[in-house]
Amino acid sequence: MRFFSQGEYFMIRRVARVSLLVVGVLLTCLSTSVPAAQITPQLMTVLERGAVAESVPIIVTFAAAEASEQQARPMGRSERSAFVRTMKARSQKRLEGIQDGLTQKHARQLRHLWLIDGAALDATPAEIEQLRQMPGIAAITLDETFVMPAVQMSATDNPTWNIERIGAPDLWARGYRGEGITIAVLDSGVNLAHPDLEGRWRGLAGDWFDPYGNSSSPYDFDSYHGTAVASIVVGGSAGGSAIGVAPGASIIAAKVFRDDGMASSSAIIEILQWVLNPGDDPDRAPHIVNMSWGFEDNADECLETLSGTYLLRQALQTVRAAGIAVIAAAGNSGPNPYTSTSPANFPETVAAGATDGNNRIAVFSARGPSACAGAGLFPDLVAPGLGVRAAGVGSSYRIVSGTSFASAHVAGAMALLMQAAAPLPVTEIENLLTLSAADLGAGGADDTYGYGLVNLPAAWDRAELLQGLVVTPERLDFAVVTAGEVAREVIDVVNISDAALHLEIDRAGIEEPFSLTENRCPDILEPEQACRMTISFTPVASGDFTGRMVVGDQNAAYPDVIIDLVGTGNMPPAKPALLFPEDGARLNG
Repeated sequence: MRFFSQGEYFMIRRVARVSLLVVGVLLTCLSTSVPAAQITPQLMTVLERGAVAESVPIIVTFAAAEASEQQARPMGRSERSAFVRTMKARSQKRLEGIQDGLTQKHARQLRHLWLIDGAALDATPAEIEQLRQMPGIAAITLDETFVMPAVQMSATDNPTWNIERIGAPDLWARGYRGEGITIAVLDSGVNLAHPDLEGRWRGLAGDWFDPYGNSSSPYDFDSYHGTAVASIVVGGSAGGSAIGVAPGASIIAAKVFRDDGMASSSAIIEILQWVLNPGDDPDRAPHIVNMSWGFEDNADECLETLSGTYLLRQALQTVRAAGIAVIAAAGNSGPNPYTSTSPANFPETVAAGATDGNNRIAVFSARGPSACAGAGLFPDLVAPGLGVRAAGVGSSYRIVSGTSFASAHVAGAMALLMQAAAPLPVTEIENLLTLSAADLGAGGADDTYGYGLVNLPAAWDRAELLQGLVVTPERLDFAVVTAGEVAREVIDVVNISDAALHLEIDRAGIEEPFSLTENRCPDILEPEQACRMTISFTPVASGDFTGRMVVGDQNAAYPDVIIDLVGTGNMPPAKPALLFPEDGARLNG
């Protein structure tokens, strides 16, 4: 996927000249009692050129940047429902505040982006300046547009090699086909009439979302990219051979790309809102999200600066914090190193690279390391993505290639493990996949194959070894926190034994600046019951800090779990003192 250049973008819209005087006024910060909203560089470039459309697609954000930290805090199911209600209500009030300052036409076009505490609209330069001066608006960004990835065609002599390669039939034989797990396919759409997708649609109200308003029912178009992806995730064997990894799972879908092959940042954010609240019911949120697309023209960039794509990351952080696994295609920008693409290189996603029938990395598969701080390895995993059978147009089949389809394999594998290893949290399921992967290439994890090829039988074996209490994660790294500020991390605890466990928490190693600020775990944890605790880190000085916490069973039926706590405090730079002359004195100069 690539950004349109500004020139290409405005070739497809009616262009109107705006005088340099108007642009000069637009870019000048007027004297006001409130700070003017920030205009991002992408939008500034458009306005400075003096040739803008009659209206420009923009995204305005209301909240301060630090709000995203609160939204990224892990939350359980009940917390997710409360979060959706709170965010929608709070953002709605701010939305109403700016509607009064717009023309009726533009007020009607306003689209609510409550997930990022903002809104999308088309606005004239004069309206942008008006918005910029409104209290409560933090920033105005260009609503960037992107193009849909192409489907690469290839050939194969073995139509089921890919399903067998990751060991999916082994879990099927154990009775795990993905039943009870829902995957959201965010793509071009889906053709539910294909024989291998019949019966795979969850079918509840609101399970299809089209932010462009083209259709109230699922459909696909052009290359049927989304249909091919969906068939690899959950497809059956109507064509004589199995094409899907998790044929018992269900899908819901959203239309990322319009029928002209374009998508916008605001539409994707609307879709992620729907992911958290399909049918206006957070309890219907999917277990897994698959995104088989990326910004390949921006390889080796972490698109997290203030822009439409930055807002996309903010939205994804919240989706992941809500306990939903996010799988993304690594990108077809290889074979060179330093070609990671967003959103796959965001720490919140599981990045999937592509391999061929000989377990070699596909030449087109993007390589690491990740361009995003904190993400480290890239990709996370590899899966078949060169010469795999998938659903085509109508009732046809075709052989496809691309990391889009490797991502679909990982999403399907995640669904099988979620069923097989319930009620483990998403983080632990991700660990099962990465730590059991078959090592390829140079010994150990690397920036070509990641942790290795998805290996479902080995992941199952690893899950079988888990006993008693499963605590995730076993290390909390708070990184660098400015002295006086607070950072929070969540610990998930699950009882996977057949008997109730009497929890015992040893807090002796939790000393300042660490603290156990919230404990939602009962004294007795029933079989398959899960709970969580929140640890805070509030440094008051510079330095490296460590601590530990121990969670166990009072009856010592299972080994204790030790959680290491680490963090660094960083003193902010001192503000320069302002010196004033004594009364009656004169300043020199």
